[in-house]
Amino acid sequence: IFEDSGTDPKKSVNAMNKLVHVNKVDFVLGDSWSSTTVPIVPIANAEKVVLISPIAILDDLEADDMFFRTVPKTNDMMKELANYAYYEIGSRKIAILMQATPFGFEHARDFKTEFESLGGKVVLEESFVLTQADLHAELTKAQAKNPDTILNVHATGPKIGSLVKQAKELGIEVNWISHFGAESGPLIQQYGDV
Repeated sequence: IFEDSGTDPKKSVNAMNKLVHVNKVDFVLGDSWSSTTVPIVPIANAEKVVLISPIAILDDLEADDMFFRTVPKTNDMMKELANYAYYEIGSRKIAILMQATPFGFEHARDFKTEFESLGGKVVLEESFVLTQADLHAELTKAQAKNPDTILNVHATGPKIGSLVKQAKELGIEVNWISHFGAESGPLIQQYGDV
């Protein structure tokens, strides 16, 4: 039985309620987005339905009894990324630009905790609305802090590239790091030149 959340939290709740209350399922695979998984976890817990997400990585979901994931949680991934930034590329001053969602905030929190424990400094944490297209103001704030690296916690795929493109337009030349969503064919196809 298939239901589509359409990456919309309200639709995900409707879909989960249909699967659980109408179709009487015992297991649900999905959702993929954190923003659509968070609101359906309470339904899974209340109705004792196993919920398995392929990529909802938020640490905060860990306490939920009926929720499982097939990837590492945010904390695990950001610890590795912070170590890579500090030891492999020599980052010492990082600005974090993130989507204003639990996904963005949790990535920033986990990265900052690890990076600063290594001796690095997060010089800016700036959030933006996920649908915001023009990020020049946020990038200008980052540039003013003179980071050697920017952690780009945008949505997956091409949106990551749009931020880098706008930074290049402003003359910002730094190392760029991101979450696993940066491993995207469409990102390379649309923004490979930047």
